[in-house]
Amino acid sequence: MFDGVQLGRYFIVRAVKSSADTEKISALSLSTENEQLLMSNVTVGQVQAGLDDFYQDYKNRKTESIDAVEVVLEGAAGMPKDQLEQFVLNLEAVRL
Repeated sequence: MFDGVQLGRYFIVRAVKSSADTEKISALSLSTENEQLLMSNVTVGQVQAGLDDFYQDYKNRKTESIDAVEVVLEGAAGMPKDQLEQFVLNLEAVRL
């Protein structure tokens, strides 16, 4: 997961051909800010433990892994439990 984020950033950087390509530069900036916010103070072990905990709840087992990782990272970044629960419900609604 961590490597995938870095690889995605690498692809964006390679796609930026000139400084006039503002959409791609904005995407890179947003990606970097989100990465720093969500992943700077979390370890792979913490994500693994968070995923184990998340999937222990039977109702979460249909949640796709990429969404579950986002839930775990948001929780580790300090999102309050009630907001996190609503976040999960919103993910489910988008998938329907």
